[in-house]
Amino acid sequence: MPDNRSHILYLFSLCLLIWLPAGCMRQQEAPPRVDIPAKVTVMGQPSPGILQQIQKRGSLRVAIRINRRPMAFQEIEDGAYIGFEVDLAHLLARRLGVKVELLPTRFKRILPKVVSGEADCAIACITHRQDRERFVDFSISYFLETERVLVYRQSGVHSLTDLKHKKVAVVSGDSVEEHISSIFSDIMLYVVDGYPDHYEAFESGLVQAVAADYLRLKEYMLTRAAEPEQCYILTDVIAYAPYGIVLPENDSDWRDFVNLALMRAFRDGSFERIFNKWFSRDSGFAIDDYSWKPEIWP
Repeated sequence: MPDNRSHILYLFSLCLLIWLPAGCMRQQEAPPRVDIPAKVTVMGQPSPGILQQIQKRGSLRVAIRINRRPMAFQEIEDGAYIGFEVDLAHLLARRLGVKVELLPTRFKRILPKVVSGEADCAIACITHRQDRERFVDFSISYFLETERVLVYRQSGVHSLTDLKHKKVAVVSGDSVEEHISSIFSDIMLYVVDGYPDHYEAFESGLVQAVAADYLRLKEYMLTRAAEPEQCYILTDVIAYAPYGIVLPENDSDWRDFVNLALMRAFRDGSFERIFNKWFSRDSGFAIDDYSWKPEIWP
C-alpha cells in the first residue's frame, strides 16, 4: 500500500506541472528588451526635431568654409564673414525668424559636425554625392560648380585633348584627380598635398596646367597669380559638381523647410539678387557659360 500511495502522489504532481497555467511560468522569465527609437523618449513623447530646436534656441547654426572666395571668406577690415554662401545662410535664418550662428569649419569636419548635431546644416561648397547619402541628407542644389583646367595662354593648350602627354597638377584626394584620370589616360598627373602646392608647381614650370574647381582657379587668378592676364581657364568641363545644403539624416520636416525656402527664393528673386551680387562682372567671378537652372517643384 505505501508503494501505491507514493505512485499516486507522483502522478498527481506530474499532472499539476502539465496543467499549470502558462502565465505562471512566464513570471519567472526575464522581461524582453525594448529598443527605444532615437527620436522617442522613454515617456513615449517625440523629441523635438531640428526645426523646433532652432526655434527654441533662437539661432540657426551653419557650418561654413571661410577660405573659398566668393562663397565664404573673412573681411580683412573687421573680420566679418561674407560671401555667397554666407548670404544664403542669412536668407535661411530670416525665413526662420532667428539669427544666424556661423561656424567656420575645416573641410574634413563638415559632415561630422552635422552628423553629431553641432551644426543644424552646412552651406560649405559640398558636392551632393551618392556616397555621402550614407551619413547625411542634402537639400536641392543651389549652385553648379565645374572642374576645369588652368593654363598659360602661350602654352598652346586650347582644349582638354591638347593636354596629351603634358603634366597636370591636382590635389591628392580631390575628385578632379579621379575624374581627369578616368577620362584621359595619356595625361601625366602631378599629385600634390594641398592647394598652394599645385600653384607653385604651375608657376615654377614643373607642370603645364592645373586642374581644380572653377572658382578656385578664378580665385588664384584674382588674388595670387603674378600675371593673371597670361592665365586662361579652358571652357572644357572635366566634371560637374552640384552643391547642396548638408542636413542631418531622417528629419523630413527640416529638409522640407530648407527645400521650400530655397524654391521660394528662386521664385521671388531673392536668390538671383544674392547670386548677381557675388558673380557679377565687377566681382571678377562672373561665369560666362553658366547655364544651371534651379529645381522648382510645382
